[in-house]
Amino acid sequence: MKCFCAKLSEDSPDWYEGMDIYDQRSSAPIFIAFVQAGSRVGYRWETERGAPCEVIWLDPEPGQESSGSDYEQYIEELRTIEQQTFYRGFLQPPTEDEYYLVWETVDGCEDDYYPD
Repeated sequence: MKCFCAKLSEDSPDWYEGMDIYDQRSSAPIFIAFVQAGSRVGYRWETERGAPCEVIWLDPEPGQESSGSDYEQYIEELRTIEQQTFYRGFLQPPTEDEYYLVWETVDGCEDDYYPD
C-alpha cells in the first residue's frame, strides 16, 4: 500500500501541541495513516514519530474460509499492527487531558516502543 498521511489542522478545535519528554517532542496523535493487513484496509491516528492509536477498519475481517495463506497472512500482519498500538483503547486521538494522563502512566517515552 502506498504511504499516505494527513495531519489534523492547527485550526481544529481538537488540535493541541504535545509535550517534551526527555528533551524530545512527543507530538499528539494528529496524523492519519492508512494501514493494511492482508486484504483488509483501515486507518489510524498516529504521532509524528509513529506511536499509533487503534485501527479503524474500513472492511470486514476476512473469513477463515478464505484461502489458507491469505487468512494466515492477514492474522500475522494484524498481530504486528496490534503490537504497535501505543494508545490502546483510542480509536480517535485522545483529548489533551487523556494524552497527558497516558504519558503520566507510561514509564519512559515512545522511543521504548519505537526505536529508530
